[in-house]
Amino acid sequence: MQKYDFYLKRQVIYKINTELIPIISIIPKLILEMPIILIMMIK
Repeated sequence: MQKYDFYLKRQVIYKINTELIPIISIIPKLILEMPIILIMMIK
């Protein structure tokens, strides 16, 4: 039971890592591109 619980937690952590890491890596790119997009929209 203890081992299964540990396995389940690892599964959840792995899922969070695979889904969140890409999103987190996209955010700085978005922050960099936002001013450019705003300037384009104003002009």
